[in-house]
Amino acid sequence: MKITGIEQQRKDKNRYNFYVDGEYMFALYDDTILKYGLRRGDMLEARQIKEMKDYDSYNYAKKVAYNYLSYRQRSRREISRKLKTKKIPDRTIDKVIKWLEELKYINDEEFAKQLIENKVARKPIGRKMVEKKLFQSGIDKETIVKTITENYSPEMELQKAEELLKKYVKKVKYKDEFDKRNKCFKYLASRGFEYDTVEQIINMHCK
Repeated sequence: MKITGIEQQRKDKNRYNFYVDGEYMFALYDDTILKYGLRRGDMLEARQIKEMKDYDSYNYAKKVAYNYLSYRQRSRREISRKLKTKKIPDRTIDKVIKWLEELKYINDEEFAKQLIENKVARKPIGRKMVEKKLFQSGIDKETIVKTITENYSPEMELQKAEELLKKYVKKVKYKDEFDKRNKCFKYLASRGFEYDTVEQIINMHCK
């Protein structure tokens, strides 16, 4: 098979269409072309085309993942979801995730720990809300339970709920004590605090 044409794409200037024996065959990024030194007139075998396309997909996937990680830390599932939106094959996604883990760019336990620290520090949320956010980020159940147990104890949740409630009661108007308790309960529950924690804090501050 002979390369009879190499044409730059209009929408992506870094990607080129390859024509083999007069017909469109595949597209590659410029760094893949440079790596393999491809030129018009070169002869190709099927195995070479497969090798180049696999390399191109893997190299592109690494760039997408690395750029995605540049904004903040990500979970395995988040990386996988992002790469799927780019129509990258599952086997390539698995390979990229393994590469990122080897370089310690992704670590679900560390991701979960940082999420807890960041969320609780900015505007306290309860353990149930933390669990929900970790689940939405694709963290597995075992890691969620382990990380919350180690980094957000019931005592810490009680302390955070109290801090939040003290600020809340100062800015909210209520008709009577019943209304006060009701509003406080709904507020803390909406922030994902455990029922027992909410009940205990309200009994302390809404008498």
